[in-house]
Amino acid sequence: MAISDYRITLCALSRLHHVEDMASRITAPPTKVSPATPSRDDHRVFWRLEPEPGEGFDKALSRAASWACGYAERLSAIDDVALSLWCEVHSDTEFAGLSIQSADMMLLGQGGVELLVSMYAEREGADEQ
Repeated sequence: MAISDYRITLCALSRLHHVEDMASRITAPPTKVSPATPSRDDHRVFWRLEPEPGEGFDKALSRAASWACGYAERLSAIDDVALSLWCEVHSDTEFAGLSIQSADMMLLGQGGVELLVSMYAEREGADEQ
């Protein structure tokens, strides 16, 4: 696979609980918080998975599934929490797609964590413009 870079982030959102309440349930400080606004009625807290040196996307996603489910357990007391594992995948060449291990999908499903994968490729001739 031709993945040149990736970022994996867990997002917790709630309409009833503020960012401080969600963030306080996890020992790691959030990467970003986004309180509700007049145009968006939910509060969001983000934690980024720190990649290990030389770790490819497949191994990072497997590790992220366990990591996200551990966070899901700590956030389970928040009755309306919705969790999403956001994966940004960057490629410098075209490739056929991703294959996600069934064990990782099952783990995320059991933890109530949705998976969102965004794939980005550099356009041909992007440097020429």
